[in-house]
Amino acid sequence: MQPQLEIADQADGFFQRQQPFPPAPTWREWQGKRIAFFFDTKPEHPLLELLPGGRAIIHADIISAAFYLLSGWQEYFSEERDQHGRFPYAISVQQQYGFVAVPVVNYYFDVLRTAVEYITGQKLQLRGWGANQAPFATFITHDIDNCLSAWKSEGKAALHKGQLALFGRLLWRRLRGQDDWNNLEEVQAETERWGQNPRSFFLVIQSEPPTASTMQTTI
Repeated sequence: MQPQLEIADQADGFFQRQQPFPPAPTWREWQGKRIAFFFDTKPEHPLLELLPGGRAIIHADIISAAFYLLSGWQEYFSEERDQHGRFPYAISVQQQYGFVAVPVVNYYFDVLRTAVEYITGQKLQLRGWGANQAPFATFITHDIDNCLSAWKSEGKAALHKGQLALFGRLLWRRLRGQDDWNNLEEVQAETERWGQNPRSFFLVIQSEPPTASTMQTTI
């Protein structure tokens, strides 16, 4: 008995080799948008075939493509790092193929949803969020690496631009123990004003005061 839904398996051992980058994607039209599909080795086939008897075939390997992008595979297996020890955006597949502002995995899901709706004969209702049943939701987080260096980082930039008044203000606030980056209470108040309950993630390092003691007091 044939399955009602077939999704192509075209990863071809890629995940066993633990390489950071897959072959270049193919580009297909979906919902009037040009979308990058990784692990799509048979572009001559239609992206989605809706067949008699309530059967459907997705000819691109959207499962492998979604896993690759959502797992951060390229970041984990690439040895390239920038000066801060981070994976460089410049070599990411999003930058290489120009889809950083396109949520391609959402489009993969929409292909799958279309297939399932055809097979079941039922329209899938997307979840709504909040009292207004908004079509999407945002969860706010804050990554806090350093909250005591505005006077140095922004002050240096101000000096290069000849903005002496700004540099003086940053330095004066620092001398008074009011570094511009040490604004966690203001950030918390602003997010709460919009009914949000954000999470903050602190980069913790072994350090001599004043960094450690000031950060501990702030937290």
